Parts: sequence; C-alpha cells; structure tokens
Amino acid sequence: MTQTTTMKRAERIKRRDQIVLAYGLAIGADFWHPLPPVEAARVVCAALPGVTLDEVFKVVRQAIREGNRKAAKYERAMWEARCADLQADDYDAGDDFSRSLDDCYAAIRARIRVGGKGWEPPQ
Repeated sequence: MTQTTTMKRAERIKRRDQIVLAYGLAIGADFWHPLPPVEAARVVCAALPGVTLDEVFKVVRQAIREGNRKAAKYERAMWEARCADLQADDYDAGDDFSRSLDDCYAAIRARIRVGGKGWEPPQ
C-alpha cells in the first residue's frame, strides 16, 4: 500500500467520522424535539463543505449497520460466555433427581420405623 493510498483512506475515515458526529449532534441537539433525519442531514450539509445528502445518508446507514454488527457480536460473546459458565457448572440433573427420590424413600422408611404407615400408591 502506498503513502497516497493510505492518506486517502485516512482522509475518508476522518470525513466519515465528521459526518457521523455532525449528524448525531444535529439530530439530537434538542433532546425533547429531535430533528427529522432529512433536516439533520441538511444541517450536516450546511456545516460541512462538499457533503451531499446522499453521502450523509450513505455514511449514516453504514455507521448504523456497523454499530448493529458490533452490538450483535458483543451480545453473542456475552451469551457464549454465559453458556460456558453454565456448562462448566458441576450440576447433574439426573443425579439430583435420583437423590431427591432417595430422600423421599428414606423419609418413608423412617416413618415406618417409628410406627407410622408406609406409602401406598393412589388408586
């Protein structure tokens, strides 16, 4: 990659960041009464020389998509970490169930030992 190509890319990134920042400031300048997107894009066009409405909308759409991808990637990573924590747990559902049945039988045996009645299946 040559120096001129790198500079052009750096300039494009800088311009994109300026457009996204200006759009965010324009749309949310008044929190209670935000501007409609077209009006915010017009504010950006007036504030930044050489920027067109189409360029503003293209850059903003790309930024929103990138944000959505990053959010989805973060959410997926958090979910995988949570699943890994659950899988690392030593809980065994089958063992837990069999132990609960053993406890029930032990309670019935103890009741019978002291003279109580045993368990009879429902009819």
